[in-house]
Amino acid sequence: MPKIEPETFREKLCLLVIDKVVIGTLIAIAFFVYDQWKTQEVRRYTEAQEEVQLGFRRAEYVKQLVPIVLASEQDVRYRAHVLGALVETRSIDANSAVNFAKKLLDSNILGNGEYSKFATPTSEDYFFDVMRKTMPSGLQALLNEYQHIRYSRPTGHTDVGPSPLENNIRFWMRLFSVTIKDRTDSELQLLDSDTFLFKNLDTLNDILGPITSDEADKLTRRKVKGLRITASIHLLRSSGKSEPYAVMQLQAAIDPTPQNPRALAVAAKIIDLLPYDINDVACTGLSDRLLEIVLRRQDSASNRDYLKNELILVQNAAIPYVIRCTRIYPKIEEQLEPTILPVVREFFERLKGTPRGSLLESNYPVGGVFRVESALIKILMEANSVPNRVPGSETERLLSKIFSLPEDKLVQGGLHDFADKWNNARVSGAAVERPNTGMQPAH
Repeated sequence: MPKIEPETFREKLCLLVIDKVVIGTLIAIAFFVYDQWKTQEVRRYTEAQEEVQLGFRRAEYVKQLVPIVLASEQDVRYRAHVLGALVETRSIDANSAVNFAKKLLDSNILGNGEYSKFATPTSEDYFFDVMRKTMPSGLQALLNEYQHIRYSRPTGHTDVGPSPLENNIRFWMRLFSVTIKDRTDSELQLLDSDTFLFKNLDTLNDILGPITSDEADKLTRRKVKGLRITASIHLLRSSGKSEPYAVMQLQAAIDPTPQNPRALAVAAKIIDLLPYDINDVACTGLSDRLLEIVLRRQDSASNRDYLKNELILVQNAAIPYVIRCTRIYPKIEEQLEPTILPVVREFFERLKGTPRGSLLESNYPVGGVFRVESALIKILMEANSVPNRVPGSETERLLSKIFSLPEDKLVQGGLHDFADKWNNARVSGAAVERPNTGMQPAH
């Protein structure tokens, strides 16, 4: 029998022990994994059973409690607590909760006094807390309801203090304000959607209500487009100083990159909301960008034909805004004149060289309310009217040349009415008439 060396024997024994330990460990792990799987399966089964049972209970709650919420003869505070039970148990969705809340508001749950002095403060607080739990899922329904009552309220209320309807408006405004403060930007993605903003930007701007400059400044730095834009508009409206960050936000929003139809449609809505008659902050900060948008050549945008309608929407909003700004603040025209003059001069040369009876093409998107070249001439006329007139200026010389063209050329360029006003003003020495209607339609 061969002799086994002690070292070899010990090595084999160690290998055997290790083998047994490894096998035992693997068996233990297998039992542990199986036990965890079985526990999870039992938990999932139990949760599924509970969810089914809860679904039956919720259906029973809806059947029993919804009629109470809708019963106008019941005490309104009792109905509010019943609504709270439906919300707490998630028996109804957020949109339904908002619709039921409207019924309670119609039943005057807020009382008749000032918003902060309810007849039943604890009832109001409970009702508000209930509705707070439905947000942000119920934001769309909240805005729909606010829009409905905000724009349909009667104007004949003469009682001292707010009417019940005005209290309801303030309630929804307060709920919206608390929601955007409570929730993170990721929870407010609805307000970041261009599809949503196209339909709701006016309402969003209105429900934000009067806010301080500090509050507006904080909102301009949110990642939610709807909050950024409306807060920037509020900031420019209320601030008497330069607001570069708000201006930067609005410049990006009115000239979106990359461009898409819905973002451009929203841009037109934003321009319609821009302030111009309170101070010159918005006009000074945005007129350059708006003129740049208006002056984009049609030939350089040929690959964007699918955006034509939306580009015209933006143009139709931008041109009147620039005209208003230059009319109210002469320094804005001085700011824009170096850009406008070359374009008008080129138009004048093309108008002179266009054969009689031929169509004078525009270099810019056509089909909107205004012809771009006519709009630019209108801006120069406003700036060069008495008392702003600078005799012998480059602008006056160019306009005089344009309006000295034969009548058929003026008609061809859509400038006949402008020529009459210009020449009459020069003969009489009076200011060029400034109608509120703005520009003449495109020809």
